[in-house]
Amino acid sequence: KAQYDNKTIERDLKVVKPGKLGNEHATSTDVKGNSINIDDICSETGGNNGIPPQIIKGQMHKETNFRNSFRYEPRIDMNIQNNAALKKKYLDNYDYYTVTSDSMGTIAMPSSSNHNNVKPVDYQRSPKKISDYIVDRMGQYIQYPRQKNNYRPVFVGKKSLTDSLQTYYDFYKSKSKKITDLRALTDMAADSLKKIIQSNKFKDGDKYAQTRITSSYGMLQQTFYSASDNNYAGFSVSNNQQPPEFLNEMDYSLKAYKQKINESLIKKSGNNWKEGFEKGWELILDSYNHGEPDYEKDVLYYSTFYLPEN
Repeated sequence: KAQYDNKTIERDLKVVKPGKLGNEHATSTDVKGNSINIDDICSETGGNNGIPPQIIKGQMHKETNFRNSFRYEPRIDMNIQNNAALKKKYLDNYDYYTVTSDSMGTIAMPSSSNHNNVKPVDYQRSPKKISDYIVDRMGQYIQYPRQKNNYRPVFVGKKSLTDSLQTYYDFYKSKSKKITDLRALTDMAADSLKKIIQSNKFKDGDKYAQTRITSSYGMLQQTFYSASDNNYAGFSVSNNQQPPEFLNEMDYSLKAYKQKINESLIKKSGNNWKEGFEKGWELILDSYNHGEPDYEKDVLYYSTFYLPEN
């Protein structure tokens, strides 16, 4: 039943489970090394929650290429550590998952034999300072420019570092006329940015990276901070029974994902999707990951690879 311009239209719909979602990545392996059916997971989750299954699969493709990933989020970490109220709430009141100079928290993370399929890098299992972590894993945070749109590189999630990166990029691009490879120019700029991060100009660099609380986990990249803040799937810094790394397990990840997406779907239901299907989902996906430019467009693009088929 739909309403438009004071007119009501009713149609009978028969909803059936698709036989497959595209022709690739029908299966994968979970964080414990077990084989899982991605198409079934996306179809059942989508069908039970009003989410097109190809969008869920498109998000998995965009976020992690169907890997059980761990990704430290320095922007969230620095925001918490520089805000007295947030620091008290997430780091000081409970020490279950708080990183200090000699501890990764009082609650142990899953062992590497239990969570044996964390890709492309394992959890950070020893204390490390923010500057050292970023420099060692710089490639995780650099979004390379796209030639066709003349984009400049981005340090995902941190504007001040993006500004510095782009300043160096523009400098090398203007001075190195013979270098036309935008990736090479970006790598040169990133090397210069590393020196800033390792210097005393980067005021947050000497703090210990909160690589458990302020990281994203799983094929859908759920941040523990957000899950804790909203009590998604029962996660909380005060809950010592569900460490952050459990978000890399599909059951927990999907529960948190459904709660987060459903909040946006409930809001959309009130305006009858006036923007249309694609624009409506762009808005929902942008709210899911607002920090990355064109995230929503990329997800919708990838979702076209996985349209339901019989």
